[in-house]
Amino acid sequence: LCPDAPPSLQEWLAECTHYSPTRRPSSEVAFERLQRVIEQTGLSRSNTFPLMALPTSPTTAAAKPVPAAAPPPPATRRHWLRKVGLTLFGLTVLVGGVWSAKPWWWWWWSSSSRSATSEQETLLGIAIGDSVDKLTQCLGPPAQRQTIERWTDLSLRRASPALELDDLGEAEQIALWLWDRGNIRAVLHGNEVRALVVRSEAAAAVTQRGIRIGASDRAVEKAYAPEEPMIQTVRDEDESKLGRCHIFRYDSCGIAFEVRSHKVRAIVLYTARPPAR
Repeated sequence: LCPDAPPSLQEWLAECTHYSPTRRPSSEVAFERLQRVIEQTGLSRSNTFPLMALPTSPTTAAAKPVPAAAPPPPATRRHWLRKVGLTLFGLTVLVGGVWSAKPWWWWWWSSSSRSATSEQETLLGIAIGDSVDKLTQCLGPPAQRQTIERWTDLSLRRASPALELDDLGEAEQIALWLWDRGNIRAVLHGNEVRALVVRSEAAAAVTQRGIRIGASDRAVEKAYAPEEPMIQTVRDEDESKLGRCHIFRYDSCGIAFEVRSHKVRAIVLYTARPPAR
């Protein structure tokens, strides 16, 4: 097989490749004989013979470290989505349970917090009961002044259809001051502001609860809940142009809103009345 190999190596190769399996040495015996051949012939592992690349010992080959087991595969995307879904479902159930129990604590909290922090309504820095000096300080001198000896329901519409005679207290010697081409109106009795009407969006008037000109009627009801408004429907002077006007009055707060097409078109302040018991 290998003419250039030493005789002892050729003999070893002949034994290992014998045609009869019973004549072939076992692996351990063949390995020991190969070791003796190497020692006798002076061959080294650096020789070019391919057989020299064999392992030094069967036990050494068996002692090779076993590779560590592969780590378990990470959670699949389906498992991750399932965990997220279960978490969201649990949060939904929790929030739903808390929200369903709202009637016994929500209204208590809202009413108590609002009663504790309730303040007198103001518009443009003016409140009911302020003096004429405070009025002119905030709005400047009026563009027009009107004095009516005795107010009636008809004459009261000059100020706002949301006002009633009972809001003025005194129906005699009432003055009506106008600013911004009539978009801001103040009803005065003596030296005191009895009512204030704001219709101008440019005035940037905002109530204590954040309602301004142009807000929706739903926003008004939400901001002033749990107070229930007294809603009235009146005709505008020019029905063909403006149609009907809905009045939302909150007597306990002393504020009313003129609503047309579900939008706040005017905000009215007047003297607050205690709620009826």
